[in-house]
Amino acid sequence: MKLVVGLGNPGSEYHTTRHNLGWLVLDASAKQCEAGEWRTESTFESQLVEVRVGAERVLLAKPTTFMNNSGRAVAGIARYYKITPEDVLLVHDELDLPLGTLRLRLGGSAAGHHGVESVTHHMSTDHFWRLRCGIAPENRVEGGEGSRFVLAPFNESERPMVTQVVEQASTIVYEALVSGILTEATLSIPSVGGGE
Repeated sequence: MKLVVGLGNPGSEYHTTRHNLGWLVLDASAKQCEAGEWRTESTFESQLVEVRVGAERVLLAKPTTFMNNSGRAVAGIARYYKITPEDVLLVHDELDLPLGTLRLRLGGSAAGHHGVESVTHHMSTDHFWRLRCGIAPENRVEGGEGSRFVLAPFNESERPMVTQVVEQASTIVYEALVSGILTEATLSIPSVGGGE
Protein backbone atom coordinates (compact mmCIF):
# COMPACT_ATOMS: atom_id res chain seq x y z
CA MET A 1 0.00 0.00 0.00
CA LYS A 2 1.07 3.57 -0.76
CA LEU A 3 0.23 6.61 1.34
CA VAL A 4 -0.17 10.08 -0.18
CA VAL A 5 -0.57 12.87 2.37
CA GLY A 6 -1.55 16.48 1.77
CA LEU A 7 -0.57 18.90 4.53
CA GLY A 8 -2.92 21.65 5.62
CA ASN A 9 -5.14 22.96 8.40
CA PRO A 10 -8.77 21.97 9.08
CA GLY A 11 -11.52 24.58 9.07
CA SER A 12 -13.17 26.66 6.37
CA GLU A 13 -11.11 29.72 7.30
CA TYR A 14 -7.94 27.92 6.18
CA HIS A 15 -9.29 26.16 3.10
CA THR A 16 -7.90 28.52 0.44
CA THR A 17 -4.76 29.66 2.27
CA ARG A 18 -1.25 29.13 0.92
CA HIS A 19 -0.49 26.66 3.75
CA ASN A 20 -3.35 24.43 2.52
CA LEU A 21 -1.95 23.89 -0.96
CA GLY A 22 -1.27 20.25 -0.05
CA TRP A 23 -4.97 19.72 0.73
CA LEU A 24 -5.99 21.37 -2.56
CA VAL A 25 -3.69 19.01 -4.47
CA LEU A 26 -5.06 15.97 -2.60
CA ASP A 27 -8.64 16.97 -3.42
CA ALA A 28 -7.67 17.17 -7.10
CA SER A 29 -5.78 13.86 -6.88
CA ALA A 30 -8.83 12.15 -5.38
CA LYS A 31 -10.94 13.35 -8.32
CA GLN A 32 -8.31 12.22 -10.83
CA CYS A 33 -8.22 8.77 -9.18
CA GLU A 34 -12.07 8.69 -9.22
CA ALA A 35 -12.09 8.23 -5.47
CA GLY A 36 -15.24 8.12 -3.40
CA GLU A 37 -16.11 10.54 -0.60
CA TRP A 38 -13.56 11.56 1.99
CA ARG A 39 -14.34 10.08 5.40
CA THR A 40 -13.23 11.49 8.73
CA GLU A 41 -11.33 8.89 10.77
CA SER A 42 -10.83 10.10 14.34
CA THR A 43 -8.53 7.14 15.08
CA PHE A 44 -6.08 8.44 12.50
CA GLU A 45 -6.87 12.15 13.02
CA SER A 46 -7.36 12.49 9.26
CA GLN A 47 -9.75 12.61 6.37
CA LEU A 48 -9.09 9.47 4.33
CA VAL A 49 -10.11 7.90 1.06
CA GLU A 50 -8.76 4.66 -0.39
CA VAL A 51 -8.34 4.17 -4.13
CA ARG A 52 -6.99 1.49 -6.41
CA VAL A 53 -4.54 2.48 -9.11
CA GLY A 54 -3.96 -0.63 -11.20
CA ALA A 55 -3.19 -3.37 -8.69
CA GLU A 56 -1.97 -0.86 -6.10
CA ARG A 57 -3.95 0.13 -3.02
CA VAL A 58 -3.42 3.80 -2.28
CA LEU A 59 -4.54 5.70 0.79
CA LEU A 60 -5.01 9.46 0.40
CA ALA A 61 -4.89 11.36 3.67
CA LYS A 62 -5.45 14.91 4.90
CA PRO A 63 -4.39 15.16 8.57
CA THR A 64 -6.84 17.16 10.70
CA THR A 65 -4.36 17.73 13.54
CA PHE A 66 -3.39 21.22 12.35
CA MET A 67 -0.13 21.63 10.49
CA ASN A 68 2.35 21.50 13.37
CA ASN A 69 1.12 18.07 14.55
CA SER A 70 0.72 16.45 11.12
CA GLY A 71 3.36 13.83 11.88
CA ARG A 72 1.23 12.28 14.62
CA ALA A 73 -1.44 11.40 12.05
CA VAL A 74 0.99 10.32 9.30
CA ALA A 75 2.98 8.04 11.60
CA GLY A 76 -0.20 6.51 13.03
CA ILE A 77 -1.53 5.65 9.57
CA ALA A 78 1.83 4.29 8.40
CA ARG A 79 2.17 2.10 11.49
CA TYR A 80 -1.33 0.68 11.28
CA TYR A 81 -1.12 -0.16 7.57
CA LYS A 82 2.58 -1.17 7.77
CA ILE A 83 3.56 1.40 5.14
CA THR A 84 7.31 2.01 4.85
CA PRO A 85 8.61 5.62 4.72
CA GLU A 86 9.69 5.10 1.08
CA ASP A 87 6.02 4.43 0.22
CA VAL A 88 4.89 7.75 1.69
CA LEU A 89 4.50 10.84 -0.52
CA LEU A 90 3.98 14.13 1.33
CA VAL A 91 2.49 17.03 -0.66
CA HIS A 92 3.00 20.47 0.88
CA ASP A 93 3.52 24.18 0.30
CA GLU A 94 7.11 25.44 0.16
CA LEU A 95 8.05 29.03 0.94
CA ASP A 96 11.61 28.50 -0.35
CA LEU A 97 10.35 27.89 -3.92
CA PRO A 98 8.56 30.40 -6.16
CA LEU A 99 4.89 29.93 -6.96
CA GLY A 100 4.74 27.71 -10.05
CA THR A 101 7.72 25.52 -9.12
CA LEU A 102 7.19 21.89 -8.11
CA ARG A 103 10.00 19.75 -6.75
CA LEU A 104 9.81 16.00 -6.12
CA ARG A 105 12.50 14.73 -3.76
CA LEU A 106 13.26 11.80 -1.47
CA GLY A 107 14.30 12.98 1.98
CA GLY A 108 16.03 16.25 2.76
CA SER A 109 15.67 19.18 5.11
CA ALA A 110 12.28 20.42 6.32
CA ALA A 111 13.53 23.96 5.51
CA GLY A 112 11.61 25.38 8.45
CA HIS A 113 8.28 23.84 7.43
CA HIS A 114 6.72 22.80 10.76
CA GLY A 115 4.42 20.21 9.17
CA VAL A 116 7.36 18.44 7.52
CA GLU A 117 9.36 18.73 10.76
CA SER A 118 6.50 17.01 12.60
CA VAL A 119 6.34 14.17 10.08
CA THR A 120 10.12 13.69 10.24
CA HIS A 121 9.98 13.63 14.05
CA HIS A 122 7.10 11.16 14.36
CA MET A 123 8.35 8.90 11.55
CA SER A 124 11.90 9.03 13.02
CA THR A 125 13.25 9.56 9.49
CA ASP A 126 13.22 12.05 6.62
CA HIS A 127 13.43 9.20 4.10
CA PHE A 128 9.98 9.76 2.60
CA TRP A 129 9.01 11.38 -0.70
CA ARG A 130 7.99 15.03 -0.80
CA LEU A 131 6.25 17.00 -3.54
CA ARG A 132 7.16 20.57 -2.62
CA CYS A 133 4.81 23.14 -4.18
CA GLY A 134 6.30 26.63 -4.23
CA ILE A 135 4.26 29.53 -2.85
CA ALA A 136 6.82 32.34 -2.70
CA PRO A 137 6.00 35.53 -4.65
CA GLU A 138 8.46 36.72 -7.30
CA ASN A 139 9.50 39.72 -5.17
CA ARG A 140 9.94 37.76 -1.95
CA VAL A 141 12.51 39.17 0.46
CA GLU A 142 14.38 36.30 2.13
CA GLY A 143 13.06 35.90 5.64
CA GLY A 144 10.46 38.58 4.97
CA GLU A 145 7.39 36.40 5.43
CA GLY A 146 6.23 34.19 8.20
CA SER A 147 3.06 32.63 9.49
CA ARG A 148 0.92 35.59 8.42
CA PHE A 149 1.93 35.07 4.80
CA VAL A 150 1.37 31.30 4.65
CA LEU A 151 -1.96 31.57 6.49
CA ALA A 152 -3.29 34.21 4.08
CA PRO A 153 -5.35 33.29 1.00
CA PHE A 154 -3.75 33.44 -2.43
CA ASN A 155 -4.38 36.85 -3.96
CA GLU A 156 -6.38 37.39 -7.14
CA SER A 157 -3.33 37.66 -9.41
CA GLU A 158 -1.95 34.33 -8.11
CA ARG A 159 -5.09 32.26 -8.59
CA PRO A 160 -4.61 31.32 -12.28
CA MET A 161 -1.15 29.98 -11.44
CA VAL A 162 -2.47 28.17 -8.35
CA THR A 163 -5.04 26.41 -10.57
CA GLN A 164 -2.23 25.23 -12.86
CA VAL A 165 -0.07 24.15 -9.90
CA VAL A 166 -2.90 22.08 -8.43
CA GLU A 167 -3.62 20.45 -11.80
CA GLN A 168 0.05 19.71 -12.52
CA ALA A 169 0.80 18.46 -9.00
CA SER A 170 -2.21 16.13 -8.98
CA THR A 171 -1.11 14.79 -12.37
CA ILE A 172 2.38 14.12 -10.98
CA VAL A 173 0.81 12.21 -8.07
CA TYR A 174 -1.48 10.21 -10.37
CA GLU A 175 1.24 9.33 -12.91
CA ALA A 176 3.60 8.28 -10.12
CA LEU A 177 0.93 5.96 -8.73
CA VAL A 178 0.14 4.52 -12.17
CA SER A 179 3.79 3.88 -13.03
CA GLY A 180 4.81 2.88 -9.52
CA ILE A 181 7.94 4.98 -10.04
CA LEU A 182 8.98 8.20 -8.31
CA THR A 183 11.90 10.11 -9.79
CA GLU A 184 13.45 13.23 -8.33
CA ALA A 185 12.61 16.20 -10.56
CA THR A 186 11.92 19.93 -10.61
CA LEU A 187 9.22 21.47 -12.80
CA SER A 188 8.58 25.16 -13.40
CA ILE A 189 5.16 26.12 -14.79
CA PRO A 190 5.32 29.09 -17.21
CA SER A 191 3.67 32.29 -16.03
CA VAL A 192 0.03 32.68 -16.95
CA GLY A 193 -0.61 35.42 -19.51
CA GLY A 194 3.08 36.17 -19.83
CA GLY A 195 2.73 38.06 -23.13
CA GLU A 196 3.51 37.26 -26.73
